[in-house]
Amino acid sequence: MVTRGALGAYVLTRQGPLEVTPVPVAVADTVGAGDSFMAALLDGLALADLLGAAHRDELRAADRTRITRALTRATRAAALTVSRPGADLPTATDLADSPPARPARTRTSRHNTTGTPPRRAADLTERSTS
Repeated sequence: MVTRGALGAYVLTRQGPLEVTPVPVAVADTVGAGDSFMAALLDGLALADLLGAAHRDELRAADRTRITRALTRATRAAALTVSRPGADLPTATDLADSPPARPARTRTSRHNTTGTPPRRAADLTERSTS
């Protein structure tokens, strides 16, 4: 498998090559895109019951539809991630309910209850050198 950013993902299966192209999004920040892609790919493979040593033969023989579903989930997750500032990886609910082209948003969490975007290391470095 090869991830190609805005070009999507490419994988070579026993049935031949397979490409998945993501929905274009306005990029706010690329931090976390690869992590988001891989986490969603693993989740997609688990949902298809293709993950783990016991399922290796089934994964090797998986049809294009099952692989496409997992790759599409992964490219959606990466698209959602890059459309938001910071490494704001999507939840399963985000992937199920939200189109990948939605505008960037600020998400609060138990660690950030102010509704303000979290500070990034680059922001802190710029201030400390001023």
